[in-house]
Amino acid sequence: MLNTELTSSEVTEILKYTVKQNVELANNNHAPVALNIEGPPGIAKTSVVKQLCEDLQTHYYIRLNVAELEPGDIIGFPITQYKVCKNEECLWIGDKLLNDYILQGYHANGESRMSYAKPEWLVGKEDKPCVLVLDDYNRGSSLMLNACMRITDEQETSSWSLPKGSTVVLTSNPDDGEESFNVSSGDSAQKSRYLTLKMKASVQDWALNYAEKVQLPSAFINFLIKHPEIIEGSNIDSEGNEAKKGNLRIWTKFFHLCSGFSNNLSDNWNTVFLLGQNSLPAEHLLMLNKFIEDKLDKLPTPEQLLKMKPEDALSDLKVCIGEGTKKRIDISSIMSRRVMNYTLVNHKSFSKDMVNTYAEIMESSYMSPDLVLLSVKKTTKLFPELIKRPKLISILTT
Repeated sequence: MLNTELTSSEVTEILKYTVKQNVELANNNHAPVALNIEGPPGIAKTSVVKQLCEDLQTHYYIRLNVAELEPGDIIGFPITQYKVCKNEECLWIGDKLLNDYILQGYHANGESRMSYAKPEWLVGKEDKPCVLVLDDYNRGSSLMLNACMRITDEQETSSWSLPKGSTVVLTSNPDDGEESFNVSSGDSAQKSRYLTLKMKASVQDWALNYAEKVQLPSAFINFLIKHPEIIEGSNIDSEGNEAKKGNLRIWTKFFHLCSGFSNNLSDNWNTVFLLGQNSLPAEHLLMLNKFIEDKLDKLPTPEQLLKMKPEDALSDLKVCIGEGTKKRIDISSIMSRRVMNYTLVNHKSFSKDMVNTYAEIMESSYMSPDLVLLSVKKTTKLFPELIKRPKLISILTT
């Protein structure tokens, strides 16, 4: 059976295509297609949409939490409109604008109707498409879900529409009985109005796309890279018992709060433990404690390594990783991924010396071969001078 769960990076690529394709569909008078990103809490479902909008800069990003709103907040509130005419042109105008149009030469013919005002969240955002996120969609009431149906399917109500070429994205939690999510089960009429993408937690994506970018303390990033199973692992352990899984959102909040201790976690462990004991699985906190006891929180940061002379960086890697039969494969994997991620995020600020040190590290025996290959493939596009190095060419061609 195919694995239908996608990482945040995979969801981002599909979103990018969908947002652009919906513009094409609208230009050809076809209805754009809505997406529903389904997954457990705290895996960055909403964040991937926001980040995509920031990267594209072609669409407004609008987020509405369906669980917190009333139908009127979505479709607009009722208003009375009056029909005014000037020559052969007739318009429906709200009562607040009626006098202005009369002063412009329009006259009211006595007809009126009830309509809905354009909601405040859309006013002023009509000049380009938007990506409308209906967050926590299946945590809304049945009235809210019904209010969202036409907007999701047709991007309009009886009184107004989203800007041409917009995309509607829902986010939701699973309704599969595995966990007690307080959600509403959508009926077939609702589910036929969007395509669903199932998203899973990914430590690798978190480390690259969030932790490295916000400069989360290095020790915390290293810990989750070493132990991705506490986030991504199976719900059943090796003995057939229910396994506890961590939540990326909670771990991230915990790491941020503990960042003041990041240079001396060992001496402050009691406070660190107290901060996490009621929010994180105890066995996972004990794994963090073991990580600290083994002094893995003291590994050099990628920035430190890349700003050293090559010989000094390699000397530090030898100390923490070892070589030959004493080589620590787990530490090698951590450092390989961290150097790659740091380079991908910060490459625009690299000096020539840093590029050279990066190349020397990749050519060394301390890095994980699989990650070296992946790293070199990605970074030769950023640093074309790398393809002039025989060892790196050999890595790419073997």
